[in-house]
Amino acid sequence: MKINESYLFLAFGRSYISDCLDFIETKKHFNDERPVNIIVSPEDYDFAISLNEFNTVYSYNVQDHCLFNYCKTNFEKYCLLPRLELDKFLNTEYTIVLDTDILYGFSADKVWNYFKSIDQDFIMIGSDHNPHWHWGRWGEICQNNNINCFETHGGLFFLKKTESIINIFNTARYCFENYDSLGMDRKYQGGAVDEACFAYAFSKNNIKPINFGAFPIMTFNLSHQDEVPTKKLTEIMQQKTMDDFIPFIHMFEKNNSFNFLEIKKKILK
Repeated sequence: MKINESYLFLAFGRSYISDCLDFIETKKHFNDERPVNIIVSPEDYDFAISLNEFNTVYSYNVQDHCLFNYCKTNFEKYCLLPRLELDKFLNTEYTIVLDTDILYGFSADKVWNYFKSIDQDFIMIGSDHNPHWHWGRWGEICQNNNINCFETHGGLFFLKKTESIINIFNTARYCFENYDSLGMDRKYQGGAVDEACFAYAFSKNNIKPINFGAFPIMTFNLSHQDEVPTKKLTEIMQQKTMDDFIPFIHMFEKNNSFNFLEIKKKILK
């Protein structure tokens, strides 16, 4: 067991907690023994404990956060805001934080080793230059704020338990608090998105996201007709066939969709 490495989920609501079980089931299929930790609302703590699948269950009342009333949407309250506090929930030297709608499609050992080899304590995947991101306005926004045109994907965070990551989270928090004055768009459910905040923070702290196509890490929205494991990177701007199989499959259609269930069946065969 990799005792200094763990996975972490944010899951506010029982359905999201249950969604994590799909990842855990497919992870076990590849004999990945890294522990899985989870952050839940106080009212769901006992439910999460009762599943006997999580190494550590954190009870976190988001409503106590000083910025909770500043939030305008449920996404801001129960996804964006908790992501800004992830540095407070790290109990291993290295942590990969994942969305709950992700399947484990191949051994992730090479991904862990790749991340650890990079001299950077906070890693996200995305693009090191995409001015067309953020509803087509990212180039303009970055120019106005004197930042790089980084794109970050919030479905995966790699975090080393160091003091330096605190500055990055603080900068992302600053961006959220000043979201409108910085010119960011509110076109996702009428509210802010954390990915723009982290892209801003990466630039201000002189670190870069990893390009989607730089290494086989994550692919997206496979069809039930696709074979797994897969080398097919489906991200629109960087789609390609990778040199090796891709471990993490992010399915935006959610866990009860036809494609999700069919891909999961194929993984478990």
